[in-house]
Amino acid sequence: MKFYIISLFVLTLALIHLGASIPDASICPIGTDGAPARINPGIASEGLCRGACGMNCPSDRCKSVGDIEWYVADIDADNELRCVYSGVLECPSHQGCRVHDACYDQCAVEGHTELMDECHQNCNQQCYDDWGKCECAAWADVLPWQIQGAVETGCDMQFDGNLYFFGGEPTIKVAAKPDLNAPCMTSPWGCDVFITP
Repeated sequence: MKFYIISLFVLTLALIHLGASIPDASICPIGTDGAPARINPGIASEGLCRGACGMNCPSDRCKSVGDIEWYVADIDADNELRCVYSGVLECPSHQGCRVHDACYDQCAVEGHTELMDECHQNCNQQCYDDWGKCECAAWADVLPWQIQGAVETGCDMQFDGNLYFFGGEPTIKVAAKPDLNAPCMTSPWGCDVFITP
């Protein structure tokens, strides 16, 4: 550990001496190109984990995956910059959930604040029309009979992938480049992302 800290210090001094500087974490992508999104994006709807199926970040579906490190750029032949996202949640998602959340968020932007108002009900109806009441009810963690006119039972909830969310701010770090001859870790991002416990 001491060797790593000393090496990082020496590398940082070398970069500064060469006129290079380590950028701040503002270069870290957030919610784009597969990078984790914010748990709380600070939007008008006050919704959390947008696009995850279920209300906000459902604890029975979302799981903690620790920290994720995301490759940003090469520094030299041996080292690279990585963004570190802490306390990442992995949540199942589906296009229907993403579209529905975006619709609810737009309602809030337009000043519609009640879940039973016309705007929100139009979002619900779009989900029913596109995916069926049973599926939409399952995603929303309500029983199909709680949706007026729903007659389906035994909903089989489907997901088409996972979304990743983090709290706080990303940080940036210098890390040794991975051994490209080693098998890549299984992750949704391939070799560009490293999950640390």
